Amino acid sequence: MKKYKEVRKYMELFNGLNSSVIYIDRTFTIKLFGGEFRFFLKKIDQNRKKKIINSELFDVLPQLINFQDKFQKVFDTRKEETIEEQIDFDGNPLWLKLRLIYWEDKNIPAIIVLMSDKTDQKKLLQEKDDRNEEIRMMMEEVERKNLELEKSNASLHMFFGVLAHDIKTPMNAIHGFAQLLSTGKYPDNKVKEFSDIIFVSTKNVLKIVGDLAQWIAAYSGQALLCITYCNPKLSLEQIAKSHDAAAEKKNISIVTDIPGFSMYSDESVIRRILDNLIANAIKFTRQDGRICISLRESEQEFIFCVEDNGVGIAPEKIEQLFKLEGKQDLSTPGTQGELGTGFGLIHCKALADLLQARIWCESKVGMGTSFFLAIPKQAE
Repeated sequence: MKKYKEVRKYMELFNGLNSSVIYIDRTFTIKLFGGEFRFFLKKIDQNRKKKIINSELFDVLPQLINFQDKFQKVFDTRKEETIEEQIDFDGNPLWLKLRLIYWEDKNIPAIIVLMSDKTDQKKLLQEKDDRNEEIRMMMEEVERKNLELEKSNASLHMFFGVLAHDIKTPMNAIHGFAQLLSTGKYPDNKVKEFSDIIFVSTKNVLKIVGDLAQWIAAYSGQALLCITYCNPKLSLEQIAKSHDAAAEKKNISIVTDIPGFSMYSDESVIRRILDNLIANAIKFTRQDGRICISLRESEQEFIFCVEDNGVGIAPEKIEQLFKLEGKQDLSTPGTQGELGTGFGLIHCKALADLLQARIWCESKVGMGTSFFLAIPKQAE
């Protein structure tokens, strides 16, 4: 036993360090082992009965054969090598760290192999990395949500500022002309004129408040849908007729091209969207213009179109039509100075979202605009 006295002393230094210690000669034959090596062998093979001493390392642990060139390099260079790899032991993957230390005993070359099972440590590090990644992703999501919230708050702040201005204009008219009427100094024809202005201004304020209430309900998800069979031809003809008076003032013809089939959706929501789109078309169509309302059916959608030959919309403005962000004002005067609530298209987008529908616009400046509403077909 004196033969390996020095190396034994060295190997004993690693006892209790949860490492296996193996001493091999130039032929890769195991001459000594210690530490946790026997326990490690049992861990990977409960039925192991092979002898260890004087057996070739790659017979005892054939999984290490892929690193034979590393062992040979240590013998050739007499320099230490380190291997850290995940190795599969018959379906049991383990992370092993191997330190190959060159050793000479009476000029006979050998290698002391320090083998540590790093699997649990790797798992902990991986779990830590995974948790860190989850935290990073959560922080990114929180930051994204905060940015969205800041952007939304800024848009709403601007939106309600413009809205307050739009309400203030008709309210000032109501207040001013009501003061004039209260003096009792004006003849009947002036009283009638002032009363008409007050009536129109009051109507505009009520429209703004009504549209605001509907938009808030749709925007906050509080609006409820009533999905039933409906007749789009009848609904559109009724909506178009309700705009006859406004169209006649500008001698605008409204043409409908609606096939006679039924669809399964919320008729009231569809009517509100199309009512807004038709009113918008009349507002921006010139004297003696034309508006066409049509409906076609695809395999997956019902597609409404409100087309006019009005003033058109600049390309850079189309993208912002249905958004609060970036709007400097809500309402744009029509071809004859008509005022609106400015809620129309924003409201339409919120209602379309309720139906899980698509709404978009195609336009050429000076030639006209087409608004499309594509409603997905629903199973009964």
